[in-house]
Amino acid sequence: MNNQGPPDGPIFNPFHLTQRVNVRVTVSRKIHFMQRIVQLFGPGALRQVLDSPHPVILPFILYENSFDVMIFILL
Repeated sequence: MNNQGPPDGPIFNPFHLTQRVNVRVTVSRKIHFMQRIVQLFGPGALRQVLDSPHPVILPFILYENSFDVMIFILL
Protein backbone atom coordinates (compact mmCIF):
# COMPACT_ATOMS: atom_id res chain seq x y z
CA MET A 1 0.00 0.00 0.00
CA ASN A 2 2.78 2.45 0.88
CA ASN A 3 5.24 3.66 -1.75
CA GLN A 4 2.94 2.73 -4.61
CA GLY A 5 4.42 5.24 -6.98
CA PRO A 6 2.53 7.82 -9.02
CA PRO A 7 -1.16 7.17 -9.74
CA ASP A 8 -2.40 6.65 -13.27
CA GLY A 9 -3.83 9.67 -14.99
CA PRO A 10 -2.75 13.10 -16.22
CA ILE A 11 -2.60 14.80 -12.81
CA PHE A 12 0.08 13.79 -10.32
CA ASN A 13 0.11 15.35 -6.87
CA PRO A 14 3.31 14.45 -4.95
CA PHE A 15 1.71 15.17 -1.57
CA HIS A 16 0.29 11.65 -1.15
CA LEU A 17 3.82 10.18 -1.05
CA THR A 18 4.96 12.51 1.73
CA GLN A 19 4.96 11.09 5.23
CA ARG A 20 6.24 14.24 6.92
CA VAL A 21 4.22 16.88 8.70
CA ASN A 22 6.02 19.88 10.18
CA VAL A 23 4.32 21.99 12.83
CA ARG A 24 6.16 25.06 14.06
CA VAL A 25 4.82 27.25 16.87
CA THR A 26 6.35 30.71 17.29
CA VAL A 27 5.54 33.03 20.18
CA SER A 28 6.35 36.67 19.49
CA ARG A 29 5.14 40.23 19.96
CA LYS A 30 2.36 41.77 17.87
CA ILE A 31 4.59 44.72 17.05
CA HIS A 32 6.88 42.46 14.97
CA PHE A 33 3.96 41.38 12.76
CA MET A 34 2.34 44.76 12.05
CA GLN A 35 2.68 44.46 8.27
CA ARG A 36 1.18 40.96 8.26
CA ILE A 37 -1.68 42.07 10.54
CA VAL A 38 -2.50 44.92 8.13
CA GLN A 39 -2.40 42.48 5.21
CA LEU A 40 -4.74 40.00 6.94
CA PHE A 41 -7.16 42.30 8.80
CA GLY A 42 -6.78 45.69 7.10
CA PRO A 43 -5.27 48.96 8.31
CA GLY A 44 -8.36 49.86 10.34
CA ALA A 45 -7.98 46.77 12.54
CA LEU A 46 -4.29 47.29 13.32
CA ARG A 47 -4.85 49.56 16.33
CA GLN A 48 -7.53 47.26 17.70
CA VAL A 49 -5.28 44.20 17.39
CA LEU A 50 -2.27 45.97 18.93
CA ASP A 51 -4.31 47.34 21.86
CA SER A 52 -6.07 44.06 22.60
CA PRO A 53 -4.90 42.39 25.85
CA HIS A 54 -5.62 38.97 24.33
CA PRO A 55 -3.12 37.05 22.21
CA VAL A 56 -3.67 36.73 18.48
CA ILE A 57 -3.19 33.31 16.90
CA LEU A 58 -2.28 33.25 13.21
CA PRO A 59 -2.18 29.81 11.58
CA PHE A 60 -0.48 29.46 8.20
CA ILE A 61 -0.59 26.26 6.18
CA LEU A 62 2.04 25.73 3.50
CA TYR A 63 1.16 23.01 1.04
CA GLU A 64 3.79 22.20 -1.56
CA ASN A 65 5.64 18.89 -1.35
CA SER A 66 4.84 18.45 2.32
CA PHE A 67 2.23 19.65 4.79
CA ASP A 68 3.80 22.41 6.89
CA VAL A 69 1.86 24.32 9.53
CA MET A 70 3.20 27.50 11.14
CA ILE A 71 1.31 28.88 14.11
CA PHE A 72 2.20 32.36 15.36
CA ILE A 73 0.99 33.31 18.83
CA LEU A 74 1.31 37.08 19.14
CA LEU A 75 1.27 38.66 22.58
